[in-house]
Amino acid sequence: MFLRSRSEPAAGQLEWRVRLFGVGAILAILGMYFDARWMIWIAIAVLVTGFLLRFAGRNADEHEGNGEEPPEQD
Repeated sequence: MFLRSRSEPAAGQLEWRVRLFGVGAILAILGMYFDARWMIWIAIAVLVTGFLLRFAGRNADEHEGNGEEPPEQD
């Protein structure tokens, strides 16, 4: 489902996502200040990594709440 209930616990990677957002924001601001395009691209990569952490381990989290075993993959 696209919307999560507010009563559900936060994702396990929340701390890492917040840290990556902070580092990415600081790098972006410094890159704009010093006019360093390479630093801006690194900031974008850090921010995208933090965004992708949202989807990491999603299948395992969904099955833990139901008491079901995750499906085995061949």
